Amino acid sequence: MAEFKEIWWQFLILIVCSYFLGNLNIALVVSRARKKDITKQGSGNPGAMNMYRNFGFIIGASTMFFDMIKGAVPVIAGWLLFRNHDYTANLNWGEIIMFAAGLSAVLGHVYPVVQKFKGGKGVSSTVGVYFIAAAIIGYWYVPLIVFVMAIAYIYFFEWGSVGSLMMTTFVPIFMIIYYSISYSFSVGLLFIILLNVARIE
Repeated sequence: MAEFKEIWWQFLILIVCSYFLGNLNIALVVSRARKKDITKQGSGNPGAMNMYRNFGFIIGASTMFFDMIKGAVPVIAGWLLFRNHDYTANLNWGEIIMFAAGLSAVLGHVYPVVQKFKGGKGVSSTVGVYFIAAAIIGYWYVPLIVFVMAIAYIYFFEWGSVGSLMMTTFVPIFMIIYYSISYSFSVGLLFIILLNVARIE
């Protein structure tokens, strides 16, 4: 834990910045630019699926991409800033903090202070978090497979909630299993597991 005494202030800044990055909701910006309020259209959710249903494929896909970036950027920043700080012999602070920063961004999307804590579901942002986190540990194809399965399910069955559930459940469970098997028990490992449990729906 001695390492944390040196980096705690950087960690705090990253968590706060990640949260406010999550507050940026492109769905609200785009819908209002088109003289509509997405929170009053369709399901009322300011997310990619509702944008797709109300404004078409291009805007829906663009919303998903931007929300994925919101989840991905904090993970990348957490990994790059803290990967050289060891927690244990085979676990570094970068792996712990990347999940914390990613969750902070998702919480910023779901509970944005700038929108009185009423945001989207955070599905696309979660996908962004896990695309990068999985790539960092060498399993980039796991979220990709789940993503393709979920999109295919939504396309063929038009049941968005189940597809969203697949994306926010399967990969976090994979991460929990991977870290539980690959690393010896420590408080840091427990923290990683809890951060992933927190994103399961």
